[in-house]
Amino acid sequence: MTNVDIIFCCNVLIYFDSTSKKKVVQSIYQTLNKGGMLFVGYSESLHGVSQDFKLVHLHKALVYKKE
Repeated sequence: MTNVDIIFCCNVLIYFDSTSKKKVVQSIYQTLNKGGMLFVGYSESLHGVSQDFKLVHLHKALVYKKE
């Protein structure tokens, strides 16, 4: 799958170890279009996993944007 504008990956990454998280997030990054958005769960973060995304604060949500 390629050329995606939005991915919802809520409450999934918390179940992976650090190495697996990095692989999954890199795959997601490659799948998203420029400006695409990644939504993760409330208790999840890409801190220490990827610096490729820009954190964007939306109303009651944290979203990661591919630039």
